[in-house]
Amino acid sequence: ARHALAELLDYRGRMVEAEEEYRAVFVARRSSLGHDHPQTLAARKGIAHMSRQRGRLRAAEGEYRLVLDAYRASLGERHPDTLATRHDLAQVMHERGQFRQAEEELRETLGICRKVLGPRHPSTLAVRHELADVLRDRGLLAEAETEFRAVLDLRRTAYGEDHPDTVAARYGLATVLRDRGWPGDAEHEFREVLEIRR
Repeated sequence: ARHALAELLDYRGRMVEAEEEYRAVFVARRSSLGHDHPQTLAARKGIAHMSRQRGRLRAAEGEYRLVLDAYRASLGERHPDTLATRHDLAQVMHERGQFRQAEEELRETLGICRKVLGPRHPSTLAVRHELADVLRDRGLLAEAETEFRAVLDLRRTAYGEDHPDTVAARYGLATVLRDRGWPGDAEHEFREVLEIRR
């Protein structure tokens, strides 16, 4: 129940309280279940998430790395929890400006996601979207455009035009078109995004 309370506090934007709850749950679970138990690791991942939300990216990266190492040892490289944590870690590296490291982590994670979950799985598409963001931020605009277009097409088919994930991919594509110096195409995409969000 306390873990659920931490999640609710996070959802409501009460980050300090949420982090306190995650920390209390982590300590209790570590004591009763052990350091590498999946429920203990879930609480530790909550701490990492809250560190990220509160802008403490170095601390978040450290926590995610510890969780990832434990997941790899206990669940294996192909387990969905391991893959999700790799994605989280890559996002933090991206936010810290570690673009090359983030790209490498995302490419490796994407390869496994495609094999284990399939190319159309929501988690696979989320990793691919993040990779497109990193490529854009690295200035690899042609490759970023290719990735955004692929994610957009797959999400349109799976979710429809108005789904938030589809709209997010379309927005990402618009930013790349803008950055490539194609203002007319970018404007069209931005206007479509605005129309859907109204």
